[in-house]
Amino acid sequence: GNFRSYEIAAGVSYGVEVVDNLSVGAGARFVYSSLTGNSEVGGQGTFPGKTFGVDLGAIYQAPTLPLARGATPSIGFNLGNVGPAISYSDSGLSDAIPTTLRFGVALDTRLDDFN
Repeated sequence: GNFRSYEIAAGVSYGVEVVDNLSVGAGARFVYSSLTGNSEVGGQGTFPGKTFGVDLGAIYQAPTLPLARGATPSIGFNLGNVGPAISYSDSGLSDAIPTTLRFGVALDTRLDDFN
């Protein structure tokens, strides 16, 4: 058969500096995923999947280091897409949404008066 697959996600996020140089944030989203067009697959009826995901993150910006024109190190993390599994049929089977954990470091520095 012919059908159109599509996914839609709508969310909201908020971040705040909790103490000097430390900021945290959180976000939540609703996901609507129509992959099968309500067709029958292997004798099973299908339907659009619905779930939600939550993101958590933090970033710490260390004091400026006394290197050349100054350098500011920072470190951050993000735990993204935490939420319940999504199901596309009444078979009782469901699929986990792809949760990710990320870490990162940065060194922000001035090279000259223009860069």
